[in-house]
Amino acid sequence: LNPEIEWVLDTVCDEAISYDPSNFFAYPDFIDLSDINEKLKDDLYETYKRLYDTWGFSDDITAWQYFRQFIIDGFLAFEIIYDDKGQNIIGFKELDPASLLPSVEKQLDGNFVECWIQYPDNPSLSRKLYDSQIIYISYAKGNTTTRVSYVERLIRSFNRNP
Repeated sequence: LNPEIEWVLDTVCDEAISYDPSNFFAYPDFIDLSDINEKLKDDLYETYKRLYDTWGFSDDITAWQYFRQFIIDGFLAFEIIYDDKGQNIIGFKELDPASLLPSVEKQLDGNFVECWIQYPDNPSLSRKLYDSQIIYISYAKGNTTTRVSYVERLIRSFNRNP
C-alpha cells in the first residue's frame, strides 16, 4: 500500500525474473553432465520446456506475478493436474495456501503417506490431496518462528521512519 514498498517490490521482481530474447527467465542446469548420456539430457531439457510452457511462462508475465505474490504473501500453492491415466502433467491450478493443512494418513497396509487436507474445517468443501498432487512453496521454515515473507521486513523498516 506504500509507494516506496511498491517500487522496491517491482524492482526486486524485475531483477529476479528477467526474460531473455527466447522468452525464458530460467534454464535447467546440472553440475556435471559428463556422466549423463545425450538422450537423457535431451529428455530432461524437453520435459523442462514442456513444463515451462504448461505453466504459461513463455506466453506472458505469469512467473513475474507469481514471484511477486510469493515475496508479498510468503506462500504459494498449486494442485498438479494429471491426465486420465495419472501419468502426464497437463496443468496446474493455483490454490489458496491458507486452505491447506499438512497431514499424515495411515494406509490399509500399515504404511503412512503424507497428504494435504484442503478446507479441513468445512466438510462440504474438504478434500484430501496427496503429496504428489501438491506444490507448496513457503518463504518461512515450517515449525519455526521466522519471517513470513520478504515484505514483512520492508513494512517494519517503513513504519520506523518518521
